[in-house]
Amino acid sequence: MLMELKQYLVSLFSHIDNTKKNQFEILIYSRVIYDAAEVVVTEETDLTLHEVVSEMTRLIDFL
Repeated sequence: MLMELKQYLVSLFSHIDNTKKNQFEILIYSRVIYDAAEVVVTEETDLTLHEVVSEMTRLIDFL
């Protein structure tokens, strides 16, 4: 699943220079999305799905 997320993000960012920094950012974004999904699926949070998405967005915007 993590590799699929990474591939999807790579396709989204294909217009950006393919530098080590950009590859690192794509990997970080994919981890944030994957880990957030895992937390929701395993019910390790009381946040609603909407709240989780809002928090993920906030964290990604911070990066």
